[in-house]
Amino acid sequence: MVLQTLPNGLTIIVREDHSAPVVSAQAWCRTGSIDEGAWLGAGLSHVLEHMLFKGTTKRPASRIDQEVQEAGGYMNAYTSFDRTVYHIEVPDTGASVAIDILCDIMRNATIPPDELLKEKQVILREMDMNQDDPDRRSGRRLFETAFTRSPYRYTIIGYPDIYNEITREDVAAYYHSRYAPNNTFLLSSAMLQPPPSSSKSRDSTRMPNSGHCQPRSCPMSRDKPPLAWCWKRPPLNSGGSTIAGMSPAFATPIFR
Repeated sequence: MVLQTLPNGLTIIVREDHSAPVVSAQAWCRTGSIDEGAWLGAGLSHVLEHMLFKGTTKRPASRIDQEVQEAGGYMNAYTSFDRTVYHIEVPDTGASVAIDILCDIMRNATIPPDELLKEKQVILREMDMNQDDPDRRSGRRLFETAFTRSPYRYTIIGYPDIYNEITREDVAAYYHSRYAPNNTFLLSSAMLQPPPSSSKSRDSTRMPNSGHCQPRSCPMSRDKPPLAWCWKRPPLNSGGSTIAGMSPAFATPIFR
């Protein structure tokens, strides 16, 4: 495995894997729902997950989709409390395409206003679906109960009343403040020799040295005993049945 940090702070990790002629390229940004500052509870990190494949200064959204499909690949992303991850899986012949696209979206996303309006409606529908899922509601209540001071108490997707207040300018400001080289990891697991892959990464990630993200400060709540919490769904329309969801949790040491 090759692990290298470039002068601008970007960390590159390359693992040579000959088990299959496939490349998995991932861009990890060390930012998630706990990092949203004044907009805690708005779901800014999740909004960016939806928007980064919607176009850059080099590529419109349609071009990103086309390049990945032409390379025979698949792309997706996910958001968590402390990270947002974008990944593309392609045959080994498409490695350079995958890496170039990931580097492009991490620094050059345009966040088109028309696309943002569409995706905000998509996210609102996701919020509604989460309300209908007993497991998700139970998990959310667990975090709200267990964490009294920590930003981990806020749901990742956001709350509609706060979410509806954010503007494109808020999303763009968060993007430019958090998606900095020193806050990003580029990973590749592939049937490739590490030197060419890491060299390609260096060529694709010529990010300005001025981009810098301050380390996060995340206060943790330590005053809660082990707990178990259960949420019971109201009767459903079909036959008056009920669905219960339970989320057990136990206090453990926090390692950083």
